Amino acid sequence: AREHLSTPVMPRPDADYSQPVQQAPAFVEPPAYTAPRLEVPQTFAGPRAKIVASFAGKGGVTKTTSALLMAKKAADARLRTVVIDMDKGQDNVAAYMRLRSASVPTIFDAVAAGRPEAALVTPDQYGKYRHEAAGRLDFAVVFGPGNEHASNHPSLTSDVYRQVIDFAAANADLVILDTQILKADRSASRLFYDVVAPLLVEEA
Repeated sequence: AREHLSTPVMPRPDADYSQPVQQAPAFVEPPAYTAPRLEVPQTFAGPRAKIVASFAGKGGVTKTTSALLMAKKAADARLRTVVIDMDKGQDNVAAYMRLRSASVPTIFDAVAAGRPEAALVTPDQYGKYRHEAAGRLDFAVVFGPGNEHASNHPSLTSDVYRQVIDFAAANADLVILDTQILKADRSASRLFYDVVAPLLVEEA
């Protein structure tokens, strides 16, 4: 059994904690990820979350829209859901959620703090920046770096994203990855080749 740490587990929206929560079916653990990285704290003793990647070979085909709609449906079904914006070139999740000017953590906070959980933004954190008419959303988000300078910073590596995904998967029921455009140029699509493709082989 994993030791319970102090980091809070993301709450299930309107959960009835008097009743046992039905866990996802058991599955075979994927091969261990061998790239060097920090230890990811495990705060949820249940099975690792399912991971879904939204990706395509070109822009403008509703990758981000689909990711956010999936997240809303899952959260409305009382699944603890995390959306991770992995499009470093055009991180649109904040804009689509009407949060472009909001003062909330981003993936860069995981680098600055040295802890993957520092990048996770809960509904209560970002909700206060959304217009009341937009309605409440109940999924957590890891926002993109927000500007070109931060996107290209050498410390914002593929491994940082993998650490954040691992943390989210250990503390949620569903993790949705909004990815960058898949290009033939491997260097331009390094997050896909370094992180998303291995996850698709292992478990996503």
